[in-house]
Amino acid sequence: LKFLSVAMENTMLKKYHRDPGKRVFVNRSLELEKIKFFGFDMDYTLAVYKSPEYEILGFRLGSVTYLIACLVNYMDNCPGSSREPSGVKLGDMYMSYKSMYQDVRAAVDWVHYHGDMKRITLNNLEKYVHKDPRLTMLLTRMRENGAKTFLLTNSGYFYTDKVMTYLLDSETKSWRSYFDFIVVDANKPLWFAEGTVFRQVDQGTGTLRIGSHLGPLRPNQIYAGGSSEVFSKLVGVRGREVLYLGDHIFGDVLRSKKGRGWRTFLVVPELVQELHVWTERRGLFTRLQNLDIQLGAAFKNMDSSSEIRPDIREIRESIRSVTHEMDMAYGMLGSLFRSGSRQTFFASQVERYADLYAHSCCNLLYYPFFYFFRAPPMLMPHESTVEHEETGPIDCSGLTPIDRGRNVIISEGMEALTQSVEGTNSPVFGSFKRAKHVRIDFNDSMTNSNSDSIQNDLARYGINNVSNEECEACKKSIVGQVAIALGKMWHEEHFVCAHCGERLAHRNFYERSGNIYCEHDYHRLFSPRCAYCNTPIKEKCITALDQTWHPEHFYCAKCGRPIGEEIFHEKDGRAFCHKDYFTNFTPTCHGCKRPITGHYITALNCEWHSDCFVQQAVKETEADATILYVPAQASADAIHEAIDAKVPLIVVITEGIPQLDMVKVKQKLLKQSDCRLVGPNCPGLIRGANAKPVVSFIAGVTAPPGRRMGHAGAIISGGKGTAEHKIDALREAGVTVVMSPAQMGISLARHMYHGHAGAH
Repeated sequence: LKFLSVAMENTMLKKYHRDPGKRVFVNRSLELEKIKFFGFDMDYTLAVYKSPEYEILGFRLGSVTYLIACLVNYMDNCPGSSREPSGVKLGDMYMSYKSMYQDVRAAVDWVHYHGDMKRITLNNLEKYVHKDPRLTMLLTRMRENGAKTFLLTNSGYFYTDKVMTYLLDSETKSWRSYFDFIVVDANKPLWFAEGTVFRQVDQGTGTLRIGSHLGPLRPNQIYAGGSSEVFSKLVGVRGREVLYLGDHIFGDVLRSKKGRGWRTFLVVPELVQELHVWTERRGLFTRLQNLDIQLGAAFKNMDSSSEIRPDIREIRESIRSVTHEMDMAYGMLGSLFRSGSRQTFFASQVERYADLYAHSCCNLLYYPFFYFFRAPPMLMPHESTVEHEETGPIDCSGLTPIDRGRNVIISEGMEALTQSVEGTNSPVFGSFKRAKHVRIDFNDSMTNSNSDSIQNDLARYGINNVSNEECEACKKSIVGQVAIALGKMWHEEHFVCAHCGERLAHRNFYERSGNIYCEHDYHRLFSPRCAYCNTPIKEKCITALDQTWHPEHFYCAKCGRPIGEEIFHEKDGRAFCHKDYFTNFTPTCHGCKRPITGHYITALNCEWHSDCFVQQAVKETEADATILYVPAQASADAIHEAIDAKVPLIVVITEGIPQLDMVKVKQKLLKQSDCRLVGPNCPGLIRGANAKPVVSFIAGVTAPPGRRMGHAGAIISGGKGTAEHKIDALREAGVTVVMSPAQMGISLARHMYHGHAGAH
């Protein structure tokens, strides 16, 4: 048998992405299994309004943009009016553009909240509201995975009840049963600040009960108003345990993140159109990139001494043309996220405040609830425009690059716990040294203010009040409070951080090279930094891949699960857990279809576990005997494989097999009745009356001159009968001699195939 070690190629992996229409996009990494509460807005999140039907209805009842445009146009063209920088003056009346907007916006909001818009919507729910059958499945699976769900909407009770009934109600289940908590009339974004009175809703009449509701929050009950602070206390929720899904970048996402520290999921229905244009009109962006390349090439090989100005008018005009064409591809109002090659303000807000975003909250269905959403690296211009292939020395015009001290190797204070597992990597897992404490004592009844002059006055009267204790910093005697640390003493005001000068007499401190540091400066200056988040590691620290990591940030590049102190494998500079490494990067056994984690056999153009190959060979050839020449250290495994394959007769030629290995073989033999073992250290078998043909191997060929080796040497006498002589004699007697044990089986099979009797 031939044993090979696993050799993996250094290939660049292509990251798997779900279909864009089913994907959740990530701005900040998020572990979904750490989310204990899923909160939902209703309008445009759970209840998605149909386009363009709902826009047409809103425009017919009053569009802010259209009404503002009409009002400004009327005032500008009114007889006797004059335009001012920020408004219009008509006689003794002045109307600013800002006040026009505020009046129109208030009127339109009244129409939307109190006018006909909601009434028309409720009377035509099928026309205006998209009913997504996936919503019930999403909410059910969230709760089945141990999370709680809540509804938090600005809409009133009656409107919410009608819409949610249409979306979620069935013959056997009410929409209320899908949520643990329900809050209507929330008045966001005020809800995330001071809020309003928190009251319970009478579901029969829709009226609010008198007084503030003090809790607890009961299932199938509906509440109104309140604030995030009150809600958090009643529910017992902490900021990062909540993932809130909403469509409003300010009222839902920005305020929930800044006010409560919630994780955020922005629903952007327009993302469907954005993705469509991005994929279908990708050529426009490519053209714009090519124009940027041409622009850079026009200034190539020029510096401050250049006098001839390149003509870039045609390039600039082409850039303007392609940018306009790209904007128009998104429609009359352009892209929501992009203006030419630049981001819109909305896009920057999404990037800053939305941890996750997608065109529908139902896209969470396509991810397991233990999924690790990993944010892609955000590259700055000095990173995105400099290729990694540009590996030559960078010309800094004689300047020496400054090492900012981020890659500090710390050995002092690291209590490393190492493991050694053959064929694998184990992170060095240690804990950083703890802060030390200072003890404050009182050395005398006096304070040390003006201590020198007081001591001089006392000395005139023959009173010696000089302390024998000296301050380590000023080398003067200490009278009054004394800071004792590291076996030394300081005046309280002199026991300070060596870097920032902050007093440390009543705080923890760290010592390094005889200097004292506050906790903040010590970690900033000397602690190792996490390779993932680039922040100082203050407690437990993992050293792996020639870098240091927070334990929670050293995770598998495939599944995203923290590896911690477990065994890991390295591939292309990334760490993988044991399971994912063997699932994705090792061969699969042709027999059992499982990953191969150790030695394997290559045969029949396939890879096999050795035992799987033996079993398959026995099955296909119906072999009833096997002969083993395997080296001693591997013989026991070969015997186990033959027993597992139920070969009736097992002959072992090898000698020197470790006794403990053979004890285990003996135990296995006693537990079965299918196999017999002859050997080890067996010379072979010959059937009586059929002694030929014989196949032989002489091991003494490899013996150095003057040395005798193995049984071939034992039969040499009188200076004759060397291994070569022995081979010649056997061949003259009609014996087939092979030069390697590996050829023994092939030669035997060839003779047996031609009908010769004998088994050896």
